Amino acid sequence: MADMLLSDGNFFKYRHLSKLSDIEMVALSITSKTLWIDSENLLFSKSRTEYQEDFPI
Repeated sequence: MADMLLSDGNFFKYRHLSKLSDIEMVALSITSKTLWIDSENLLFSKSRTEYQEDFPI
């Protein structure tokens, strides 16, 4: 899969830069499913409170 990524971590070139690269979004999705979290908002909320040491800002 690493050979398919561009240097910025995306699979394709995008007109507008996003806050997260494609590979970061894949990692967040896998993390949320592993932690049994179904909502992105809940994931970000829990990462700020319960998992702050694991996910420093």
